[in-house]
Amino acid sequence: MTPTRRKIIWAAMPLAALPLAIATYMYANALRDPVIRRATIEMPDWPRGATPLRVALLSDIHVVGPDMPPRRLARIVPRVNGLNADVILLAGDYVSDKRSATRTYSGAEGLAPLSGLRGRRGGYAPRQSRSLARGGRNQAGVAQGKRPHSRQ
Repeated sequence: MTPTRRKIIWAAMPLAALPLAIATYMYANALRDPVIRRATIEMPDWPRGATPLRVALLSDIHVVGPDMPPRRLARIVPRVNGLNADVILLAGDYVSDKRSATRTYSGAEGLAPLSGLRGRRGGYAPRQSRSLARGGRNQAGVAQGKRPHSRQ
């Protein structure tokens, strides 16, 4: 092997390892505890002097093994409850059908931990969702018998 070729190979090795390093970083990041972001939204029609409404929003949970099993979701629920939200909203994409999954869960099994969510004024989830359709009902245990109040 010529010295030039050897230099090229040694120079190319870090480049070849870069995609693996990036994928490892991304997977480790996906396994971290979720980030809690806080925002204040001014509502022009909000009654003057009324107590602010605290809302917790969870979306794209994607319960599937190995990275988001129900036991991990069960560890997240108390963190959400610790925010003392008035209302908890579940925005969808609760379970996943990804092909690389080591384990898939039924909606009822995978989402059972969400039944522990406690909002002072309740919780709401879309009744029509690809995730909810897997079990044919609201497996998350939220919004059962409750509908958001609407102004007529």
